[in-house]
Amino acid sequence: MSGVTCSSGTSWSVKNPRMADPDIDDPSLAAAWSPHPSRAVAEVSSSASARAAERRCTATPLTLTAPLGYGRRDRSRPRRMAPVAHRALGAAPRERRRRAGPARARGHARPRPGRRHLGRELSWSPVALAALRCGIAALVLGLVTAVTGSLAPGPTRAEWRRLILLGLTGNTIFQLCLIGGVRLTSPAHSALIVGLSPIFTALLARIALGEPLSRGGLLGLGLAFAGVTVLVTRDVGQRAGDALAGDVLSLGSALSWTIYSVVGKPLLIRHSPLQVTTVATATGALPLLALGLPGLTAVSWSRLDVGTWALLGYLSILALALNYVLFYWALARAPLARVSVFQYLTPVVAVLLSVVTGHQAPTIPLAVGALAVLGGVALAQRA
Repeated sequence: MSGVTCSSGTSWSVKNPRMADPDIDDPSLAAAWSPHPSRAVAEVSSSASARAAERRCTATPLTLTAPLGYGRRDRSRPRRMAPVAHRALGAAPRERRRRAGPARARGHARPRPGRRHLGRELSWSPVALAALRCGIAALVLGLVTAVTGSLAPGPTRAEWRRLILLGLTGNTIFQLCLIGGVRLTSPAHSALIVGLSPIFTALLARIALGEPLSRGGLLGLGLAFAGVTVLVTRDVGQRAGDALAGDVLSLGSALSWTIYSVVGKPLLIRHSPLQVTTVATATGALPLLALGLPGLTAVSWSRLDVGTWALLGYLSILALALNYVLFYWALARAPLARVSVFQYLTPVVAVLLSVVTGHQAPTIPLAVGALAVLGGVALAQRA
């Protein structure tokens, strides 16, 4: 490698010897080569200027510290070589990955294509989601009831009034109050108020149905409710300005479920749990479908994928239809106080799933609350 240094201190060098002409030995012509490998052209156009450059400059060897091929104009980054084992098989060099846009430059993850989940598709209309759930549950329950022949005996006029009341309280009013309560108040407040439902149920069953309620049963209900309070009060205060209207709606959902439980128990003497649940779900789904029709018409049904339909089936068939049937099946065989206390297991299961999946760290208050709920349920069953 060669170059020239002028008396004034200015130096030129051939940064890429492969671009230089090996036949040129004149220092003046060598100095005339551009320092950029992409512009390796002679800038000396006359012999006079070449002689002047020869008088001003003296050829001296220069040491190049920059790697070959890195000119100021050559901004292309070299391609990354393939691994040795891959090159032995004839693999070609790989292009170096570049950052994609300002989001990667700021350290953020590259945005991924959005997935169509049920919550995002219908999150702007919870009433439409509740209506769709009840509609699908009523349809499935009706098909199962028709296939199994559980339609007989038919309900009387007085029983029809009870069934309509069950549909309105257990489905329409319960769903609307629960949705409104969660949206207007904090989730902790809503969970605590809805958690009063088993206590209301046991007291109303003692007054309306004459079911026995021992001190052990009351103690078990109180202990389980205290455990639920420990589990959910860790979130109290996260949301400022909790609305009183949300608390009132949550209380309305608890009272509506209490009425659904107490009014439905006498019907189980003459009718099967499947028949009572089917008629009550169908009568409750009609008002919800009327209220949620605008939201349902706005849904892009063609964009719902298989995962969305599977989630919708779980929410409608397992979480609603099967849950309601099993609840009435248990009411037909045990007192209301013993059955309703099992509702306190819902937050316990939710916390356990959060811990197992890594969404929440196990703490002492969580363990104390879960043990209190389990102890209260066991105490209520022995009473």
